[in-house]
Amino acid sequence: MRRFIPTILWASAALILWLIDAALLSFYQEGSFLSALLTGVPIVRLILRTIFCGLLFFMAYRSLLGNLQNAGPYNIWLGEGDEALFCGSAESSRREERILFHCWRLAQVFKMSAADKLNLRTLIYCHDIGHVAVPRAILKKEGVFNEHEQELWDTHLHKGAEILNEIPCLASAAELVRCHEEYFNGGGPLGLAGQSIPMACRIFRVVWMYDYMVYPASFRTKPMVCDEALLELRYYAGSALDPEVVEAFIKLMTKNSILAAAGGRAFSIR
Repeated sequence: MRRFIPTILWASAALILWLIDAALLSFYQEGSFLSALLTGVPIVRLILRTIFCGLLFFMAYRSLLGNLQNAGPYNIWLGEGDEALFCGSAESSRREERILFHCWRLAQVFKMSAADKLNLRTLIYCHDIGHVAVPRAILKKEGVFNEHEQELWDTHLHKGAEILNEIPCLASAAELVRCHEEYFNGGGPLGLAGQSIPMACRIFRVVWMYDYMVYPASFRTKPMVCDEALLELRYYAGSALDPEVVEAFIKLMTKNSILAAAGGRAFSIR
């Protein structure tokens, strides 16, 4: 909500300017406040008032647009899903920033295009937007789902893709949201395997799994140290995870700059 403060201030300034000018006009003309708003306003004064207020509203729009681009679509409104649903760890409010940082480095390693990087960014912030279609009891359950519960859980993939498809600027990432839980060996919800899974999803899956092992969402889950989590990633390479992405991530994690990022500080990736 703090991200909205500049937007609210600009919009409030525009409204206050309009109302103050109308109130002054009403006072000097000794007419009613409503009549000053609707009648008796010289055209030049009305044009100037509209221009200045329009500029302030434009600044409010620019501020809002900047928040959406920097913080990730829907992240502002929906908040941190794991923190809200699971009363997550102290680091859960920064999970997306950490995942974005690591994914961005892997995207550079695999020479992803600028458009693919933007879609990867949207995936990071919107991958669980389909949770709105899943019963809360399923979202809060820990442990293995039964067959019926798994079907209910999988609906969030399709619902998330449907939501993004309705938004033109995000529609190109809709298929990534649908595929982000696929297993490299074909054992995922859609049955995609290997290279048929988008690269952005394979990268996201590795980083997401690592982050949840090091910073678990539930206080009942013991966090792993970096080395333990990397060994776990290697264990799942070839089954749930792309072995090539796993090895690239492990290689990156040997660099001091990446290890420092694991401390949970926020990063702005542009």
